[in-house]
Amino acid sequence: MKVKFKGTKFLMPMVVALLAVLLLLPVAGTAKEFKLPPFIPIATYDVGSSAYRTTAMATEAITEHSGQKFRLLPASTDTARMSALRSGAVPILTIGGGATFASAGRAEFAEMGWGPQDVNIVWCPAITGITLMVRGDSGLKSVADLKGKKVAYVEGSPGLNVQITAHLAFAGLTWKDVEVVNVPSYAAGCEGVISGLLDAAITVPTASFARRLEASKYGIGYIALPFSDEAGWKKAAKVYPFWAKYKATNGAGVSPEKPLMCATYANPIAITMTNQDPDLIYWYVKNLAESYPIYAKKSAVMKENWTVQWCLDLINNTAIPVHPGAIRYWKEVGKWTPAMDKRNQELIAHKQALIELWRKALTTAGKKAKGDGWVKYWQEVRTQAGPEFAW
Repeated sequence: MKVKFKGTKFLMPMVVALLAVLLLLPVAGTAKEFKLPPFIPIATYDVGSSAYRTTAMATEAITEHSGQKFRLLPASTDTARMSALRSGAVPILTIGGGATFASAGRAEFAEMGWGPQDVNIVWCPAITGITLMVRGDSGLKSVADLKGKKVAYVEGSPGLNVQITAHLAFAGLTWKDVEVVNVPSYAAGCEGVISGLLDAAITVPTASFARRLEASKYGIGYIALPFSDEAGWKKAAKVYPFWAKYKATNGAGVSPEKPLMCATYANPIAITMTNQDPDLIYWYVKNLAESYPIYAKKSAVMKENWTVQWCLDLINNTAIPVHPGAIRYWKEVGKWTPAMDKRNQELIAHKQALIELWRKALTTAGKKAKGDGWVKYWQEVRTQAGPEFAW
């Protein structure tokens, strides 16, 4: 059963203004020719989300370090965020699992107007524990407890919804086993749990929404993913193979004495288009790395999860190539290894093969491309091409 959650999608009134900034971004050339624009716009998640807050702290630290100004553009869905990047309104986007879906042309990005997006990694921090938020007095503790409950489904955000799909798979459940409630944004899902209209929504313990629920008379609870349940972790990995086990100790309702067994992955992963100016991306990665001492002092979460080592580890656990500008910096500081370079070249070749497969499907679909038939046909084409084209 699907229940429509009423609400209005977040609009991006700044997009038109930000497009003008692109005129100030120089054409790629030598480092000496490179000049920064007055401000660098970055698209990201809703205000109040952990991703928005950490992206804001990171850019504020870079400003303190270098003097360069930034402007954040919050958007409510993965498709809205990707639209800002693809259109050129922003040169950099911080996103979650939606980056993988956009890169692979899956879910909402399987629609005719999208397809596999030629995106590259800029930076990979670790999320502070992806989990399902519930009211503390709900009695919901395990994934199995969610059967028949109202769970938020965020429209236009496959990167968020796959986290819930993986959670459900942990206990052998699917979306058919819960009451699906469509919400227009990540924020709306969290607000639904706080208000009592929903039973569970995807979040992280450090989000402001989690803090608000913790401070309410209901308290906060989470759906744990016990590390000892190896069968559950294997089931989840079949849905989303980019998870890693994570013990959350920072945030609402968790602490070193009361940790939450959950998952982590690259989020908010900073991505850009492959053809973005390498000088700009090099500058951004270099200054983000050099600004670590500044934001690490201001945030225990970023001190733990935004390290260079976390970034490199997660780069090696994604299906998206790294941008040449970022690679230039990693080589400069001696962190880019031959093994990483080999893997990156393989990912680039895979991406080009996937894009070519998409183009071929467009020419062979015929009548199958009408209506909802295209998405089904595209899935058939990639399935026939082999399991390596799953992502």
